[in-house]
Amino acid sequence: EPIESPVFGLAIHHNDGTHITGPNTQFAGLDLGRVDGKGWVLYEVDRLPLLEGLYHVSVAVRNLNDTEIYDAQDRCYSIKIRNLDENFHSEKYGVISFFGHWSIY
Repeated sequence: EPIESPVFGLAIHHNDGTHITGPNTQFAGLDLGRVDGKGWVLYEVDRLPLLEGLYHVSVAVRNLNDTEIYDAQDRCYSIKIRNLDENFHSEKYGVISFFGHWSIY
């Protein structure tokens, strides 16, 4: 059945339960209007700044007022981030990398 202005979103949690991020189409300023039938939703990131660890991904579709959830899959997908670059030692603690550079003057 048709849905008026659905909001698609995702959440990423670290294995310890810390909520890392939660983007959705509403925060991005997208109004999808009336949706009828099947389709695809794609969320792309240019760089994933997560440090090594296990992360869990949730996805959901809700109404514009956040009063009804049409579908949700809570932490049903996992991402294991491993540091394969032996030269990358600038950050070790926490969950994200700033990809910063040090300068000494």
